[in-house]
Amino acid sequence: MDMGLNLKLFHVILVMTSIFKVTLAGWNTKNTLVIQNSFRSNANSLYVHCKSDGDGHDLGEHWLAAGQKLSWSFHLSFWSSTSYHCYVQWANKKKYFVAFNDSIYKCCDNNESLTWFVGNRALLALNQKKDGKNRFIIQLDWLDH
Repeated sequence: MDMGLNLKLFHVILVMTSIFKVTLAGWNTKNTLVIQNSFRSNANSLYVHCKSDGDGHDLGEHWLAAGQKLSWSFHLSFWSSTSYHCYVQWANKKKYFVAFNDSIYKCCDNNESLTWFVGNRALLALNQKKDGKNRFIIQLDWLDH
């Protein structure tokens, strides 16, 4: 092989190795997703049903009183296809939404913890950072039926 081809091959291998290391770093990290009932009234429990798309993992149906949380931990799939969808209902308020996917993970600065606060006005996703500088990253309005 000529020197130019060897150099190109070396660069390709170097780039692929870097990508693989970055992918493995996120893939091995344990992530936590939390759904919290942020309604002030206990007149109705918050109904929550979440499941993943990739492996069909169904977390089942849950009824959360005011202030209660549902949380679970998981690892990202190797192919960055980890996705959780949830359906929530409180009285006449109903919402089906993507609770976690690759885009949300990137928006969270590859952080390990994301909390959805389900309240009277909207659903808010909070990126909980280790340095304590939490920030809201998503707001979803209710669909009234």
